[in-house]
Amino acid sequence: MRATQEQTPAQAFEHHLDQETAFEAVSFADRGLQVKEIAQLLARSEPVVREALEGQQRPLWIPTPDEIVTRAAEIRAGWSEDEKHARRR
Repeated sequence: MRATQEQTPAQAFEHHLDQETAFEAVSFADRGLQVKEIAQLLARSEPVVREALEGQQRPLWIPTPDEIVTRAAEIRAGWSEDEKHARRR
């Protein structure tokens, strides 16, 4: 159901929950979680999660803290000695 001005507050809230569920489900699926695991994390039923995953685009990739640390180390490893010294100031 699309959010419209004719919706009751309860319908609008349910629509919002559906949108949030879809976003979170896609985010978890992108990380490799299965439908059952996603349903448990979101406290929703498996059919609701499957429906939320249908036709959804993948979210913008957001790195995990470990991925950030790894990438930062890779970048720092590529710096020359002069760059390392300049960045410490």
